[in-house]
Amino acid sequence: MWSSSTPRVYRSWVRIQNKFRGWKGRKERQKIVKIQAHVRGHQVRKSYRKVAWSVGIVEKVILRWRRKGRGLRGFQSEKQLEGPSWQIQPAKAEAEDEYDFLKDGRKQATGRLDRALARVRSMNQYPEARDQYRRLQACVNSLRESQAMQDRMLADSTGTDGGDFMTELEELCRDDGDAPMSTIS
Repeated sequence: MWSSSTPRVYRSWVRIQNKFRGWKGRKERQKIVKIQAHVRGHQVRKSYRKVAWSVGIVEKVILRWRRKGRGLRGFQSEKQLEGPSWQIQPAKAEAEDEYDFLKDGRKQATGRLDRALARVRSMNQYPEARDQYRRLQACVNSLRESQAMQDRMLADSTGTDGGDFMTELEELCRDDGDAPMSTIS
């Protein structure tokens, strides 16, 4: 590429200039990427504000809908506008709202119970499921028994000075494994 007649200084100058252009291009691209990142972040934050605002509005509307429109500024339902008894209706609406809310809760609870009952009934068809259910029942029963035993021991230990506690513990261990406490280490 370079001939021997080209001075050495000129070749080095061209090489330095090329390196500088590459470095300058990289720096400019980095600046552009930085600006783009800032703009994208701003756009995301701006849209997040809109989403957060709309979620807040939706939550307020849902809460006010549950209260049958009470709490919406300037809004009066048709029931309140019909007759002169509009002053009495908020108490009725409150009772109805409570009743509706409780009724919905009961419906959901019965739905959950029905699904759980269907799940338990379907277990009868599969032997593996029956075995698993029996193991689960045995585990629950043993936990209940151990809890009852702990409660009894706590009730007994509060009434005594604590000296009888060790003898009762030895009796329990003898009943379980027929081994005295001295052999258990």
